[in-house]
Amino acid sequence: MSNDTTTTETTTTESAAIIETAAIKLDKRFRIEKACSKDQTRYTLLEPYLRDGKLHATDGRLAVIIDVPLTETARETLTDGHVPIAAIKASRRNGGILAAGCILANGKDETSGIVACGATYPRPDLGTYPKVDQVIPDEKNRIFSVSVNGDYLKRIVDAMGTPESIKIHFVSDGDGTPDCHRPITMESTVDGVNVTAVLMPQRI
Repeated sequence: MSNDTTTTETTTTESAAIIETAAIKLDKRFRIEKACSKDQTRYTLLEPYLRDGKLHATDGRLAVIIDVPLTETARETLTDGHVPIAAIKASRRNGGILAAGCILANGKDETSGIVACGATYPRPDLGTYPKVDQVIPDEKNRIFSVSVNGDYLKRIVDAMGTPESIKIHFVSDGDGTPDCHRPITMESTVDGVNVTAVLMPQRI
């Protein structure tokens, strides 16, 4: 029995066989769907996209790329294309395992799908996905790098009222050279109220 109109259950044996030969495992801590667009007119960006062993998500203003190395068998089976958010969410109940699968249409025609937690989810054809990785600046052009605690950063943004715009300030060591060990200052204005935050960098 199917869970809904968009999923079809597979047998345990079939699912296990698929997972053994062509599965990828996405750590359940990753919430890549949060980087997808929610604008229904930008339908190409509504679901993550698998390309060259990497899962991409973007809304046009931000992007997240996660490495998901594929075995040779998985690479042949899990072709590039959109990966349903519903499948990614379902996979978290089964250790983050996603595998290739197919769905029978009219009893004979096969449609590409993704198997997650015993159900097969159709892979939507949403059109050409942008080459997100091309907007990443070349490493040789980076001026300096700062490492920060991700949890602290999230807590600061929440504490500041999740403003639409935050200015991030870095300081120099006195001779104009950026100092990546000095406190990082963040400033914003929320409904006319000025908010300032400071975050200590971590050692890289």
